[in-house]
Amino acid sequence: MTRIAIVAALLAAFATVGATNAYAAPAKLSYKQARKAAQTKGDAFAGQPTKISYLFRTGPRRYSASSKWRYTVTDPDGCTGCGYDPATGTFYDTPSTETFYCSADLVVLKRGRRVVAKVDGHSCF
Repeated sequence: MTRIAIVAALLAAFATVGATNAYAAPAKLSYKQARKAAQTKGDAFAGQPTKISYLFRTGPRRYSASSKWRYTVTDPDGCTGCGYDPATGTFYDTPSTETFYCSADLVVLKRGRRVVAKVDGHSCF
């Protein structure tokens, strides 16, 4: 047998084996799956509904996302003498309210069949 015939026979044998034992490539993480996971993780982290401000693919099984929300804090002690009643001409105490604008950076990964979202960092100002 010539070398070409041997190589052709080996290629034919391995092609058959490869076809029957084909390796299935891992499934990609879809935009819909990533958005749902990012929204769920953002809401859980903030403790209230959030808005996904961006979501983009960084790999076949990985997305990067950002979740935004407003966080309002009311100080019951408030501000002494900050309110004014023009009818009586007197000052009164008012509760002070502060609103913070917060965001969380998220990473969404597909591990096997599971989709996992993690908080990569957060800030409020």
